[in-house]
Amino acid sequence: MIFNFTLDDINYFFNSETLKLFQDFIPGDVENNEKTLFINEFNKLHKVTLIISNTCNGKCIYCYEKGGNFGRKNTLMNRDDADKIIDYILRNFKSIGNVNFFGGEPTLNFDLIKYIVNRLDGNIDVDVFSIVTNGTLIDDYMITFFDKYHFKITISLDGPDYIHDKLRLNCSYNNIMKIINKIRITSIGDLLELNCTYTKYHQEHITYNELNNFFQNLGIKYYISDVVTEIDWLKLDSDNSLDLTISEKNIDSTFEKIYKNSINRNLSTYACAVIDVLIEPIYFDKFCYDIEKEFNAFFDYNGNKVPCSRFIDKNLANDYIDVINSKNNDTCLNCWARGLCKDCTADYVLKMKKEPYLDKNCFKMKLYEYALIKLVSIYKDTPEKFQIIIDNYLSNF
Repeated sequence: MIFNFTLDDINYFFNSETLKLFQDFIPGDVENNEKTLFINEFNKLHKVTLIISNTCNGKCIYCYEKGGNFGRKNTLMNRDDADKIIDYILRNFKSIGNVNFFGGEPTLNFDLIKYIVNRLDGNIDVDVFSIVTNGTLIDDYMITFFDKYHFKITISLDGPDYIHDKLRLNCSYNNIMKIINKIRITSIGDLLELNCTYTKYHQEHITYNELNNFFQNLGIKYYISDVVTEIDWLKLDSDNSLDLTISEKNIDSTFEKIYKNSINRNLSTYACAVIDVLIEPIYFDKFCYDIEKEFNAFFDYNGNKVPCSRFIDKNLANDYIDVINSKNNDTCLNCWARGLCKDCTADYVLKMKKEPYLDKNCFKMKLYEYALIKLVSIYKDTPEKFQIIIDNYLSNF
């Protein structure tokens, strides 16, 4: 399928199969290119996520994990289960991209973090260790350990104190900021990231620009993600026109942030997908590769392998999840952005929708279109800016 658009009387054609962009339509060039699929090479596990604790000391109002324990008995992963997981990994893979410690609150089981890291270190190549945490239990000893093994640390921070303290109980804004400021002066300060869960409460008490400015002023990499909840006063409105307007602005700001080499990056996935495909045209035939067993592994606190944390307390067949994660439906098969499109499969499985698209006029397609045309217009009008965007993206992302 060919997606075409015109800028200042110049025609552009995007081949949705080969993911190649042409300024002039040359059928032979388009048809003879082969699709490059995203495949796993070199027996590498891209990411392994370990839920080493299903209990949490925080009381986030919107928590989809039901207080961190997924509706089950509070449990910490033990060494026996950890050894089984590590033995499985060492038998089947030569390297790992990311070993991620997750919860609940993973620092409640810090001794096991040390044990797992020490077992893996020297026995298999690991690009990076990472942890997602509320930060409340991190002390100087933990920071020294994380620094030694070059951990990428993601701390949950939902905005200014009057927002954060309302939503994340037992996770005082002032205490979190003290921990953040200790980490940022270490050698892993550049690896520190913040994650904000955006809710309806945010919409009613702080503008999106004000929230972005708050994080930018901290000078730390950050991400803002929409809340997953059924709580009415926290659940976001599903007004697609509002989503579209915000997303288009985010696409514009993403290109500007990359151009300015900003370390603060709440980046649009649509903008990044377009840059990715112009740099290296890899075709993604799944919505989410995080749940594909050939690429990633996710283990719960009992050592069981599951697709992702969102499915831990759900009795769902893997075949059903695989069907939802594929793009083999009529709408997607006829969409020019099929090879670019990524999404959270769990959102659709758990909400009992049939496929990860809204309707035949899926707004995601419009955002990919907007991002592609925007980037091409930058290339056409200011080629030097376009080159800086590409160079900075390759250097930092």
